[in-house]
Amino acid sequence: MATIWQRHATARKRHRNEPLPEILPVVLYHGEERWDAPLQFAELIANGPDSPHVPHYRPVFVDLAELPDEQITGSLRAVLGLVALKYSRLRLEQSAMDLLTELLHLGQGDPAVRHLVRVVHRIYAQVKDTGEVDGLVAAASRLGYHEVEDGYMTFAQDMLEKGSMQCSREVLARQLDRKFGLTDAERERILSCDDRDSLDAALDEIITADEKASVLNTLP
Repeated sequence: MATIWQRHATARKRHRNEPLPEILPVVLYHGEERWDAPLQFAELIANGPDSPHVPHYRPVFVDLAELPDEQITGSLRAVLGLVALKYSRLRLEQSAMDLLTELLHLGQGDPAVRHLVRVVHRIYAQVKDTGEVDGLVAAASRLGYHEVEDGYMTFAQDMLEKGSMQCSREVLARQLDRKFGLTDAERERILSCDDRDSLDAALDEIITADEKASVLNTLP
């Protein structure tokens, strides 16, 4: 807040008598645990709440977990963003799955919101367990929103493939190091490989390899 006021003060040197704009601080909390931190700046300072010389800076505090879905209103972008943020940490029940799917469907039809739709798909594929992702896919299928269903499946499959490749890299590096030893450069070469076929070939080769080079030569 002080930085914003400083920018305004610097930008209007010729109008020093004009008041600075009011700033409304807002905290959107979406953690799993109940908020127990101070809700105003003054509470962080010794004798702050009782001192006339300490700014209080009390924000508007919103705990999304405590906010009913029907009270989340505004533009499509705002509602989708807040609902997605709320349930990124909370377990998705069927009503929440249906609401989120409906919002994603509407977002697909709005060019100004499509990027946010892709972001939600990507984040949920990362943070939600398989059961919740399957539930979201099922909700999209049941509601007939196949573009939303495809979005979830695409990002979920992408995450599975990335996880599988990372596992292959780590297994290859561990086995090769155990059998022949690895330099830091060789380890980095393995862990940075993003060619699925090459990793598979290297894992096959290490079984019968008599020298490290025959395994490394399968990598790009």
